[in-house]
Amino acid sequence: MVTTKVAVMTSDRTVQEAAMSLTAPVKRKKNITENCINTGNAIIFAGADEEHEMLLHEEERLSADLAQFLSNPSLKAALADGSLDLTSYSSTVEGELHELETQCIDVYRSKKEEIAMLRAELESCDAVLAALQEMLLGFQADLGGLSGDIRNLQEKSRTLGIQLRNRRQAESGLKEFLNHVVIAPNLVHAICKGPINDTFLHCVQDLNRIQKDIHDQIPRDWACGEAPSKTVAGHEMKDHVYKLRLVAVSRIRDYFLVQMGFLRRPQTNVRMIQVHGLLKYALLQDFLEKTSPEIASEIYKVYVESMSKTMYSLFRTYQAQLLQLDSSNTKGATATRQDVIAIEDSALRDAITSKAKSRVDTFTLGNRANNVLEEVSFRPILSHVALAEEKSYPYEMLFRSIMLHLMDAVTNEYVFCRQFFKRDAFQQLFSATLGLLLEQLENYLFGCHDALALL
Repeated sequence: MVTTKVAVMTSDRTVQEAAMSLTAPVKRKKNITENCINTGNAIIFAGADEEHEMLLHEEERLSADLAQFLSNPSLKAALADGSLDLTSYSSTVEGELHELETQCIDVYRSKKEEIAMLRAELESCDAVLAALQEMLLGFQADLGGLSGDIRNLQEKSRTLGIQLRNRRQAESGLKEFLNHVVIAPNLVHAICKGPINDTFLHCVQDLNRIQKDIHDQIPRDWACGEAPSKTVAGHEMKDHVYKLRLVAVSRIRDYFLVQMGFLRRPQTNVRMIQVHGLLKYALLQDFLEKTSPEIASEIYKVYVESMSKTMYSLFRTYQAQLLQLDSSNTKGATATRQDVIAIEDSALRDAITSKAKSRVDTFTLGNRANNVLEEVSFRPILSHVALAEEKSYPYEMLFRSIMLHLMDAVTNEYVFCRQFFKRDAFQQLFSATLGLLLEQLENYLFGCHDALALL
């Protein structure tokens, strides 16, 4: 029955809509009139033109509603033949609506427990959502505070970054200035107490550089555009640098004197001491030349004296050993006084005697020319080896051996003095040695009757 009523209601809905559309303008107009009367002076019309426009608007709406009502064919036919009673149809529709309302209420009452449970669940959900909303609002507030903290931290980070960059720049400039002016503790310890080695040499070079910097009169970038000698630190360091340089001079002097004392010892490897004990630290001698020329001159004189005595002793010993190898000491090996061209008349009368037969031919070269002239790469004679082997040599080979040793010694000392002292010391070093060799040569020549040896 409900279905039938709903169908009837649906089929006749257009009729009701048409009736309502027909009566709506009248009702609206009536309501407007009543409102105007009830409110009295509260409503003031804008004028006759405004009222006329409102009426025209209502007429247009009424015409539109009539056109929509007449567009339904069934309603249009029912109105045409007069079979539609709007009053009875309206009562029927209202009764059906009341019945449907009653049924809805009954269904609602039958489902009241489920609806109550649904309501409780909705209230619980509302409570949960409210709690979530409150929590999210708290999170939002916390995030707002955190965003402020983050901004503060960012600002502090930028400030700290600028401070760090400024401090690094200041540190770099200060470090460069201190490297040029201030003496490091390890440098002081190495110069005052450390051994003479490569570290000591580098420390002396650094000290020399600092001494040059603190006396510099030219403005420098590392001194903030000031002359280093005019800064407070440069002025204070002058006295300390001066005292430390004196300590360095004293220690260098003691070291060189010890090394030169080794040169006077017998059977000493002179070249080893020169290379590893002196030339290795030639920069220290340059430091003495600039810092204390008197000490440098003293070192030079001590070296010349020591090496002069050493050379004199070495060549005297070597020459004495070589003279023991002279073949002229062997009877009949070389020419004697009786074998020269100009001899006494008494010797000529004995030409056919046995004495004449034993004379040596002074013009016979034999192997002596090969030994002296052809052996270009002749090495000096090792006297102790030759003595042990009981060898003998003509004097020209002994003289050549001495000259080779002398050339090696002179060359070595010339190079050494140029590298270490930056000067030549030939006359001071070899005057005594050359005098010894010349004296021995003269003594030999006074009693020499060997024409080949003289040539």
